[in-house]
Amino acid sequence: MNRKDAFIIATLLLSNFVLRVYHLDYHNGETIFDERAYYEKAALSYLKNVDDPNFEHPPLGKEILALGIKWFGGSPRGLRMPPVIFSALGIAVVYLLFKELSGNRFMSTLAASLLSLDFMYFIHSRLGTMEIFYLFFTWTYMYFLIKFLKSGRIEHLLLGAVFFGLGLSTKWSAVLAIPPFVLILTARKDWTALLRLFVFLPTVTFIVYTLSYYPFISRNSFTDFIGLQLRIYEFWTSFAQKLGLKLNAVEYVLNHSYAWVLNPSWNYDSIRHGNGYIQLIWSMYNPIIFFPSLFLLVKKMARTQISQFLRLENLPALTVLAFYVPWLFVTRIQYTYYLLPAIPFLYSLAAEKLEATYYRDRWSFLSLALSVIFVSLYFYPLISDIPVPPQYLILYPLSFEN
Repeated sequence: MNRKDAFIIATLLLSNFVLRVYHLDYHNGETIFDERAYYEKAALSYLKNVDDPNFEHPPLGKEILALGIKWFGGSPRGLRMPPVIFSALGIAVVYLLFKELSGNRFMSTLAASLLSLDFMYFIHSRLGTMEIFYLFFTWTYMYFLIKFLKSGRIEHLLLGAVFFGLGLSTKWSAVLAIPPFVLILTARKDWTALLRLFVFLPTVTFIVYTLSYYPFISRNSFTDFIGLQLRIYEFWTSFAQKLGLKLNAVEYVLNHSYAWVLNPSWNYDSIRHGNGYIQLIWSMYNPIIFFPSLFLLVKKMARTQISQFLRLENLPALTVLAFYVPWLFVTRIQYTYYLLPAIPFLYSLAAEKLEATYYRDRWSFLSLALSVIFVSLYFYPLISDIPVPPQYLILYPLSFEN
């Protein structure tokens, strides 16, 4: 990494931190959605050294949230500060990842910038939940695995395994980041690298994952730790039944990964004021980036032969498929933000197109860039809980309770 890379990373870190820390005590200083339902209580349990009531997820993300409360205060600001920090770091990692993958500094800057303008990523970066930690650890693991595939150096694999362990210690769905690399190594017939991956990844992950449960093991036992993993598995395999969900066919499809490509939106929380103003957090991906990127993905897949698809340069498309296709076979209710780990890889296709446009037609590039910025600015109040008049919601014809 040279001075230009350091300058770009510093700019990404500072600008994204400032953008996200503003108005961090939104929703009148109260927790919302899963913050209120699960993670504030879970984080406080670690500060009190009692068992986590949110046992269905591994502990690392909640332990980091607990540190946020300890260091930044018990208000929602303290709960939300760690995601703000990790979200800025995640954008920097995305820059490094695509710089390593493509060797193209401009395209990597565009990919990181598009991620920073995504609404779903922005919302979760200011929400006191575990998602942002899981994303940061998973993307960092993938960065080191790319370096391992290019260099074959064990230290890159070990660092990747550590971050994969941290990701798995936050959410089990980190396992979806493994298949792309297995497929690439298999296509290469690099059996030595594949063997090293299967040896080091589980070993290091087990150590990191077990250490993340140290508070629980210290209060109980290692046998209880193993039993807890079985409870987690049982919880998720019967998730829909535990929620008591009885969805009709239409409701089931709209709450399933089948509908993700349609980018359905829903609001995390909303407030209607007596003076007519409305505050809300509208959960969605940035449509002016998401849909063109999706089109470019389909186009790329249609034009790429299967024999050429399992190459490192096609990691973005493989990663999108890895984080989408498995959910098609899961019957329980699902949420659109489950696709977040794949978003920078999806948007990298738009970044490549923008970079090519820049060198071919600067005016077209400027028009596209200004369009993305304009749409992002228009939707900003609707994803940050800033009060707006009802007329602002002409594109959002839903009713709100007082």
